Amino acid sequence: MAVAFRSAGASAANSASGNITPAMPSGFVADDILILLVETANQAVTTPDGWTALDLNPINATSTTLRIYWLRATGSEAAPTITGAADHTIGQILAFSGCVTSGNPFDSDRQSTVLTSASTSVTFPS
Repeated sequence: MAVAFRSAGASAANSASGNITPAMPSGFVADDILILLVETANQAVTTPDGWTALDLNPINATSTTLRIYWLRATGSEAAPTITGAADHTIGQILAFSGCVTSGNPFDSDRQSTVLTSASTSVTFPS
């Protein structure tokens, strides 16, 4: 079975300090992989219980940080609360089906470089 995008939950955001709770995607089932994306103003957040941070965390720029977490679904997960940022925070959860059913679902979770300025070219590590 090929990996396929299943659905996206509604995003959650705040423009100042405070927790957010992104909505769970609809229709996810056991063994789907849930991806949680969290962007802040270069501030740390607490990893939600049960979620695993990818080793490329955080992806930093000069004024924003993107953190990526994953979770293998059991089919009964509740929406996580993201805490810790003192400035704006936005988060969303995506569900994917057809993923491997054990171990880390990512072939690679390393990032060698991050661009901190605008660019029109892309380089992918081998």
